[in-house]
Amino acid sequence: MRASVRIAALLSLLFLVAACVDLDVENPNDPDRERALARPSDVETLISGSFRGWWYVQYYTWDACFSCEGDSPSLALSVMSDQHSSSHGNSMMNHSSQEPRKKILNDQLYRYSWVVEQPWSTSYSVLAAARDGLIALDGGLRIGEGGADTQRARAFAKLLQGLGHGDLALIYDQAFIVDENTDLETLERVPYGQVRDAAIGYLNEAIDIATNNSFTIPDAWVPVGGMDETEFIKLAHTFIARYMAYTPRSVAEREAVVWSEVLSHVNAGITEDFTPYMDNEVFFSDYHLQAQLRGWARIDLRMLGPADQKGSGDPDGSWVEWEATQPGQRTPFPIDADDLRLPDYPPVEVASSYDCYGLPRDNSCGGQGLRMMMEYHDTLCCFKPERGKYHFSGYVAYMDYDYWMGTQGSGYLTGPIVAMSKFEMDMLAAEAYIRMGQESNAWPLIDATRVDYGGLTSVAGLSATDPVVEDSPGRCTPHVLRDASGNTDYMNGTWQCGDLWEAMKYEKRMETYVTSMGLSYFDDRGWGDLLP
Repeated sequence: MRASVRIAALLSLLFLVAACVDLDVENPNDPDRERALARPSDVETLISGSFRGWWYVQYYTWDACFSCEGDSPSLALSVMSDQHSSSHGNSMMNHSSQEPRKKILNDQLYRYSWVVEQPWSTSYSVLAAARDGLIALDGGLRIGEGGADTQRARAFAKLLQGLGHGDLALIYDQAFIVDENTDLETLERVPYGQVRDAAIGYLNEAIDIATNNSFTIPDAWVPVGGMDETEFIKLAHTFIARYMAYTPRSVAEREAVVWSEVLSHVNAGITEDFTPYMDNEVFFSDYHLQAQLRGWARIDLRMLGPADQKGSGDPDGSWVEWEATQPGQRTPFPIDADDLRLPDYPPVEVASSYDCYGLPRDNSCGGQGLRMMMEYHDTLCCFKPERGKYHFSGYVAYMDYDYWMGTQGSGYLTGPIVAMSKFEMDMLAAEAYIRMGQESNAWPLIDATRVDYGGLTSVAGLSATDPVVEDSPGRCTPHVLRDASGNTDYMNGTWQCGDLWEAMKYEKRMETYVTSMGLSYFDDRGWGDLLP
């Protein structure tokens, strides 16, 4: 393990990040390295344990560098894409969600530098472990009786190389590509597109190894109750689809993705939700917890606004007026929604307890839907008005997990969580079909939740630019705010019914709320919907 730390430290030094990182750079070829990787069990532990490091990049989100094992940008990316809202002090969420948006300073003394530094250094710790393990295997070391488990370790190391580089491509403009063949003395940063391509290459190598070998990934490696080579291959294909779709930085780049290839990987990918089990010791998701705590976060009204049916002049306020108002002068408003996943209008403010969590939900909690996704609380709770009333919202997400709650704002989350949903992949497929001019294939994927859970009109029969059918005169979901050129314009856009494309985006935002690190941000970045 020390060899991996030294390599990660070297990589961190090259990028000039020092906070919480051991910068005692030693020769990675010294005898300690050979001793540390001499036993098969040590190499297997080195490789398998690194999935925990990747998990930290996704979900472990302390608001300060307390442990420095790995801090996720997930909460910051979520508020930057207006998925959830929070204005708590000493928090990257407060800084990242402010309007107008604030700069992230390229300085080690920047108050929130950890949210940039830790995903970098932790990703390279993962890659260093994979590199060391593969060097040992390439040198002839065999794992298991008669080498029976060698290929399992090799496939898992290749998966980690794919995930580590994939995250770097999603988050950073440039990064180093590091594997068992890399000369660390000649490392150079390369653009994110090359890093993404490298990630996909490693994942394809993992698929090739698994295709030609039978094995089971132990629950201690990935806590999903055991994963055979078939499920392993599906997971790798799913990550390839993700990196292809989510790495683009602009509308033009996302349009240029080869969507037929994305669709191919989606079809070869997971067929059910990927739900690792949180034991609150080795595996934990601070992201899933904090983004759904009523005293810590609320669902952003910009995310829910497209469901609002109230136009200008309504005494309760409306989304179109809220967006047209300067941020500092905004006040929270209730959503008059036809979507059954939202509380009825006017919403019933529920008690301060979590009595209403669970599916389905009855009228006593303010709704009648088959899949209620949120409840309504005090709109002025928990945030300081001087930090911006635009943060306020009465809507709180459901926590569909077993958990123990301590004091307000802290707690423990145990049980399986949705880290990657089959529905996310269905929406990638729907996006691919729409972009490829095969809208009829997208209709049932979108309607599966839009109609069955939301009680909204079907999108069947619509082309990509056809407006959705009104649920009743003047009422449609989603509404959009667009300028004369059809671009999203929150402050000055015209209020109009969305089209098939917007219906797909609306469903994806609703049904993937707080599942994967950066998902809403990466989508909005490629769709052109981020607040500047």
